Amino acid sequence: MIIERAKPSDYQELKQLWLIVFDEEPTFLEHFFATRISYQDIFVARKDDKLVSALHALPPVLSQTGGGGTSNKLHRWGCDLQGVPKTGNHGKTPGSNQGSL
Repeated sequence: MIIERAKPSDYQELKQLWLIVFDEEPTFLEHFFATRISYQDIFVARKDDKLVSALHALPPVLSQTGGGGTSNKLHRWGCDLQGVPKTGNHGKTPGSNQGSL
């Protein structure tokens, strides 16, 4: 097994792997991959030249207003998602996914 940083050529496999793990709305998935792909922040594991795991180590962002109160905007993974549909079930039961890449 090889662990290394992701490459632009991994784009489609990264999306496929994400969908195996997370039940996302297509709008959110496209927005996330269009705005937050930063290959220097993604580590992948390959086995027999196949991407089998990925870690998106994206820096968190906290948005605050004056006076210490939190902003009414939702910031997730550093991008403003107002108007983007809520995501699916990020807490899937382990082993509930069938198949592989």
